[in-house]
Amino acid sequence: MVTTRVATLAQQQMITSSALRTQRNVNDLQVQIASGKKTQAFSGIADDATRLVNLKSELAQAEQFLQNIIITEKRLDLMALALDQIEDIARKARTDIATSFNGSQANDSQLASLMQASLDQLVTILNTKDDSRFLFAGGNVDSKPVDLNNGTYTTPVITGPPNPTFDQTADTGYYEGDATTQATRIDDNFSVSYGINADQDAFEKLIRTLDNVSNVTFTDPITADEQTFLNAAVAELTELIDNNGANKTLSDLRADIGLDQTVLDSIKGKHNDFLKFAQDTIAEIENVDAAEAVTALNFEQIQLEASFTTIARIQTLSLSNFLR
Repeated sequence: MVTTRVATLAQQQMITSSALRTQRNVNDLQVQIASGKKTQAFSGIADDATRLVNLKSELAQAEQFLQNIIITEKRLDLMALALDQIEDIARKARTDIATSFNGSQANDSQLASLMQASLDQLVTILNTKDDSRFLFAGGNVDSKPVDLNNGTYTTPVITGPPNPTFDQTADTGYYEGDATTQATRIDDNFSVSYGINADQDAFEKLIRTLDNVSNVTFTDPITADEQTFLNAAVAELTELIDNNGANKTLSDLRADIGLDQTVLDSIKGKHNDFLKFAQDTIAEIENVDAAEAVTALNFEQIQLEASFTTIARIQTLSLSNFLR
């Protein structure tokens, strides 16, 4: 048994304490290198703890806002595509009807079927879904917004032939949605309203015009009344395409979608900038510099080995060993 002399006790205790402290440093550095973090508890970064908690909270909120924006962008993209397709339908219908003025009976007889096909396509587009949500239904997202056979919508009343009269009575009875405008929160105290419902005046006019023409059997040659009927159809289409008075044209509706997209893109850029700042700052607070940690670990291990060697030598010291 080795007995420690009183004269060397204090020195040995100091060396032992230093060795234990170095051992703790080695353990801490090993954990830092393994985890990539400076500490496993807020107490290890006490000066930055409050700032870190706040940054993480703000980061989580910004990420949620970005998720809301991404979902809304997808819906607006689908709506924009739908409106582009609807305008194509309207312009083609106007061209087909205008062309039929000088066409043969075969062309005129095909006009009704062409308009019916366009009407069917229009209904399908207005019933566009994003996953399980109908986009043009307002808040009634679980039901198709357009149903021409719902018992409420009335097929245009057309007298003739040979004297058809264009039915100009507006009828949104086909609409199964509600008047709600969709909205999503995209920033602190800022929600954006977006979207278009299928009962818009331009949609109603297009549905009614296509339905009017699809229900007429034209004579050969077409009569003056049929010519007037077709002129009325072209005029209705021109309104919803080019100049709809106090109501919005298809282009106006498309522009509304574009404006919503611009707003979202602007706020999205702001959040992305903050995300980079927050993530970089959090990493600076939390993450350890691996190269520095490895260098420090090597140094501490050398110190620890030296301490253990010194302690071992002290424990072997005795008067007899000293006198040898």
